[in-house]
Amino acid sequence: MMKSEKKDYTERTRAMQPDCMCTSDACARFSGNVCGRDDLEHKYDFTVIGTAATVTVLKVSEMPQQGKSTAVTGGGLQSWENGGMGLNICAGLARLGMQVYPVLTYVDSRQKEYLHQLADANSWPAEGIMDPPPDSAGTTIMIQDRRKNHMTLITEYDRRMPDSRYFMVQKMEDSFFTNSKMVILTVPMAMNTRPALEAVRRHKIPLCFSMRRDPVALPENVLREIVEEAEIIFANEDETAYIREVLGVKEIGDIFGSGKLRHYVETLGGRGSRIYTRQEAGKIAVTSVEAISPSAREAETIGAGDGYVSGFMYGYINGMDIETCAGYGSSTSSFVIEKEGSITNLPTQEQMMERYLERDNRKET
Repeated sequence: MMKSEKKDYTERTRAMQPDCMCTSDACARFSGNVCGRDDLEHKYDFTVIGTAATVTVLKVSEMPQQGKSTAVTGGGLQSWENGGMGLNICAGLARLGMQVYPVLTYVDSRQKEYLHQLADANSWPAEGIMDPPPDSAGTTIMIQDRRKNHMTLITEYDRRMPDSRYFMVQKMEDSFFTNSKMVILTVPMAMNTRPALEAVRRHKIPLCFSMRRDPVALPENVLREIVEEAEIIFANEDETAYIREVLGVKEIGDIFGSGKLRHYVETLGGRGSRIYTRQEAGKIAVTSVEAISPSAREAETIGAGDGYVSGFMYGYINGMDIETCAGYGSSTSSFVIEKEGSITNLPTQEQMMERYLERDNRKET
C-alpha cells in the first residue's frame, strides 16, 4: 500500500471501530440489560464451546463409490494438522484481538502439548480444555475431491457416543460463562451438547450457534432447542436444508418462529452469504454479500466456514451493521483458504480490515 492509501486505511479503520461498546446499538445486548452485570465486568468477548481435532486431508479426483477403487492423489494418513470447529474459531477470534474463553474437548492425545501452549500464548484459561486419557487416539479424515467437495470420516467415534464410558461428560463450570459477553456453540462431543445448552440458559448469555450436520451430537430434539435459544445461526446450504427438514418448515424465514433468533446467516461458499434478519412486526429482511476472493489461485476450503464465523462475530461484538459483519467474515475466510490447514493462515485484525477495505474501494471505483 502507498503512504496515502495507508493513511486512508488507518482513518477508515479507526472510524469503523467504536470507542466504547456501550454507544453501539448492537453492543447494548451485552450491557446489564441482558445479564444484570456492568459491561466492564465481562473479561472475555466469547466463550467458545466445541472440539479440537487432528485433521488429515486425503485428496481424490472423484468421491469414493461402492465397488470402485479410489486413488488418493494427495495427502496421507501419516500427516495431520490441528483443527476442529471449536479450535478454529477460538484461534480465529484470538488472531483478530478478541478475548476468548475456550471450552474444548479433544480425543487425540497428540494435541495436548500444542493446545496448552496455544492457551498460554493467547492468555486463554486452561480450565475449559478437557484433556483425554493419555492413550486416546482419533483423527478426523477429510476426503476432498477436485471440486473441493468434502466427505468427513471421524475415527474412534464409538468412544464419543452419549453412552460411552471412555470420555467423561465435561462439567460446564460457572466460571466458563460468568465473565463472557456471548457464547459461540459449535458441535461438541455428543455427551456435552445438552450440558452446554443448559449452561447457556442458566447464565442467560446470548448464543451464537455454528451448525454442522451431526445427528449424534445434535439429535433432532436438541437441535430444535438450540435453534429456539440462539440469537445468531450460521449454516451452509446443505445444513440449512437439514434444519428446515428437522423443523418441518419450507422457508428460512419460518426458522425464526417464536424463538430468540435475530440473524440467520447462510454461507454460500464462493458466492458469498445471505443474512436473514428479523425486523419489527416479524418481517424478515435479506442481505446478500459477495465473497471476497483470496489472493491464492487454488483455494483450500477446509476451515473456511469457521474463519467466516470468526470475522463475522468480531464485527458483531463490536457493533457493526450486518453487511459489514459479513464482509469481515468473508475477508477472514479468504485468508484461511489461501493455505492448507484451517488455522495456518489466520489474519490479524489489520490484515483482515485492509483486505475488506480494498474490496470496498474496488466497489466505489
